[in-house]
Amino acid sequence: MRHRILLGVRNLSKISFETPILCLEENLEVKPWSREEVLATVQDYFSMLQYEVLGQAYNKTAHRKNLLKKIDHRSNGAVEKKHQTIGSVLLELGLPYIRGYKPLDNYQNILLEVIDQYLDKEPKILSTLLNYADSTVSTPVQRDLFFTDVTVVEPPLPPPLNLSKKHRTLKRMAEKYDFVDREAKNKNLVKAGEKFILEFETGRLRKEGRADLAAQIEWIPQEKGHRPGYNIRSFEVNGTERFIGVKTTRCGLKFPFILSKQELAFSRKKLDQYYLYRVFNFIKSPALFMLKGRLHRHVKLSPTAFKTRFG
Repeated sequence: MRHRILLGVRNLSKISFETPILCLEENLEVKPWSREEVLATVQDYFSMLQYEVLGQAYNKTAHRKNLLKKIDHRSNGAVEKKHQTIGSVLLELGLPYIRGYKPLDNYQNILLEVIDQYLDKEPKILSTLLNYADSTVSTPVQRDLFFTDVTVVEPPLPPPLNLSKKHRTLKRMAEKYDFVDREAKNKNLVKAGEKFILEFETGRLRKEGRADLAAQIEWIPQEKGHRPGYNIRSFEVNGTERFIGVKTTRCGLKFPFILSKQELAFSRKKLDQYYLYRVFNFIKSPALFMLKGRLHRHVKLSPTAFKTRFG
């Protein structure tokens, strides 16, 4: 049970609405986090994250209780928020984060410094995270003929233009990690995601009474030297073609992904017929959102490779 403790008031009978009242828990959070506290929290977070990417069980409450013994009078809520901000940094770096802690974009530079130094000093932990991008997956078991149990959500908004020092630091840090690129090259994950969407589209058309169109859906091979810019040819209910690009991750809603120049060009060419299906939280609780038409309108693009020329 949480108790509110009134501080700085001698006579409770004289309290008015103008009397300043401080909650003990709020008062404890006024003190800035020290580097030692931040490091202890980062260590605890990565300990849990390793369990998660390896598919091993762990207890968040037990971790939090043990962490509270090491840091200076912090509340449960403060520790949870700090875990959320760590997740936000990892999201910006293109690294996996703990699903149960929704990323919270409200952190100080000291957190960036501690995470950067920690990953440099703990190559085994970093290796575990990066190897997660390469690991084998299977297609989630279909539970519903029409895939009505798959969550379809609104797409997130593109991030605002950010030229702050903190953003420049994040960009520099992110260049050291290639998780997003490795995930995009994980053929097992790519094929499992495409198969999932193939079945999803089949269920969608069957539900609309168009089993005839569902039988005509095509899975387009991505041969070396020939990448058409989409993965699946499906249909609208009226028979119009729907061209679908598929991007799959085991990470969360806002996790970044790689786009090819062919995909960008095709999305401009087929404005009214092109969809990108972003599948996230794959395997455990797969969900997706759709981006229709020109992809430049929906996302912020960052160059990851350059072509050189001479003379």
